Amino acid sequence: MGLDTVEIVMEIEEEFQISIPDAEACSITTVGELCAAVKEKMAQRDSLVRTARGAPCLTAYTFYRLRRGLVDTWAVHREIVRPDANLAECVDRRQRRRRWTQMSRAISLELPLLRRPTWVVAILGIAVILATAGAASLSAAPLLASLAVCPVAAMIGFMATIPCATQFPVATVGELCWSVAALNRERLAGPPTAWSDEGIFESVKLILVKQLAVDPSLVTREASIVKDLGAD
Repeated sequence: MGLDTVEIVMEIEEEFQISIPDAEACSITTVGELCAAVKEKMAQRDSLVRTARGAPCLTAYTFYRLRRGLVDTWAVHREIVRPDANLAECVDRRQRRRRWTQMSRAISLELPLLRRPTWVVAILGIAVILATAGAASLSAAPLLASLAVCPVAAMIGFMATIPCATQFPVATVGELCWSVAALNRERLAGPPTAWSDEGIFESVKLILVKQLAVDPSLVTREASIVKDLGAD
C-alpha cells in the first residue's frame, strides 16, 4: 500500500473504531468497496461486543481501541500490537506518564493507574515508619502522635513519588484489554452506534476529500480510489 492508502485506512479505523487488515485493504479499489468493507467490519465488531447470551464481551472491541491509541500515541506499528505482546516492550519508557494520559483521552477510556517500582514502595514504607516512630518518641502522647503523623507522612510520600509511577500494572496487551474493559464496562456495554449506508458513505467521503485533497463531486461509490482520486 502507498502512503495515501495507509493514512486513509488509519483514518477509517479511527472514525469507525474498526480494524482493516492490510491484505484486505490492498484488495479494495473503489469507494463503494471501501464503504462495504467498513460496514462489514462494523458488523463483526458489534457481534463481538456481546456473547450469544447477551452478556457483554468487550475485550475484542477494547483491543481495537487500545491498538489505535498505542499506534497514535507511541507510534507503535500496529502489527506488533497483539494480545500476547509484552506491553513494556511495545512502548518507550520516555514520557510514559504523559503519554498514558494522552492515550486515555484519545480513546475516551479510563486506563488503570501506573504503578511505582517495588523499591520506591519499600523506601516510602520505611520513611513513613521512621517518621511515625520519630514523632512518637518526641511526644508526650506517643499513640496520638503516631495516629496524627502516619497518614500525613504517607500522603506526603504518595504525592512526592507520583512521578516515579511509570510501571504498567499488567504485563501484556491482552491483560490491559481485560483491565480497561472492566474499568469502562458500563460505557462499553452501551448500544453500538447505528450507522446508515449513507452515513458511512458521507464519513468515508469526508476522509477521502481531506486526505487526497480532491473535489467532493469526484468521490462517488463507483470512483476508483487510485485511478480517479489519485491515491498512491
